[in-house]
Amino acid sequence: MASSTVEQLAEAEAALHQLRIGQHIVSISKGGRTVQFQQTNKQELVDYIDELKVKLGLKPRRRSAARVSF
Repeated sequence: MASSTVEQLAEAEAALHQLRIGQHIVSISKGGRTVQFQQTNKQELVDYIDELKVKLGLKPRRRSAARVSF
């Protein structure tokens, strides 16, 4: 079970890699439970990786589009 955010990120990225090279189902530990991902919900795994990167300061938080007025 991954304990630190860095370990969680490594586990999630490895799982995404397995999906990308053709494995059909991958499992990771998330929030104290095992979560399975497959091709149909791969975007959820990508979103989780982005969330972990934000926590680690490796990726800026997403900002909403700025409104422009004329």
